[in-house]
Amino acid sequence: MKMLTINAWLGLLITAVALVVGGFATVTSIRGARGPRERRFVLWHCAGAWTAILLLLGLVVVTPFPWNLAWLGLYFIHLPIVIYRFASKHQLLRVLEARESARERDVA
Repeated sequence: MKMLTINAWLGLLITAVALVVGGFATVTSIRGARGPRERRFVLWHCAGAWTAILLLLGLVVVTPFPWNLAWLGLYFIHLPIVIYRFASKHQLLRVLEARESARERDVA
């Protein structure tokens, strides 16, 4: 049986911590959704983000050396941009739902 190096253990530890923090952020985001449209948006985008995260991490593990760097590039460069855009759209959706509910209260 081959032992893992200290760098491998450190990588596994950092990955595990990142996944736990991401899971906490996902649960917090879903619980913080206010309206039904916002909750549906958050659920779909969280499911998509977790699918991408797990798929990219799996591809990093199973692909040989030159290709796993491409998956890491997508993971560390593209995925944070996508998550930032999701957060921006989430905030915009919250503002739009607040405006719509204010209009409905004013009409009633």
